[in-house]
Amino acid sequence: VRDTDECVLKEYLYLVLRSPLSLEQMAIRSSGGNYPSIIESELKKIIIPIPPLDTQKCIIEIVTKMNNKAEQLKKESDALIEEAKEKAEKMIIG
Repeated sequence: VRDTDECVLKEYLYLVLRSPLSLEQMAIRSSGGNYPSIIESELKKIIIPIPPLDTQKCIIEIVTKMNNKAEQLKKESDALIEEAKEKAEKMIIG
């Protein structure tokens, strides 16, 4: 089905295809070593949950908020690590 705009939001599809559920299904159906690939007939066998559009929008919003929070926490932890390094250097150097 090429016209998915009516039942699946692109952002939702992106999230689902990157989810462990989809990635595991792809891994099972893929072939190759260093650069695995999956043929179209196998790709069509992947089961993708498609909830109502309102639910998809809610999932997108929740995941976006979680990703933004994770990014914020990463920046904060990087800053704390840098601050700790600077303090340690000052203590060692004197």
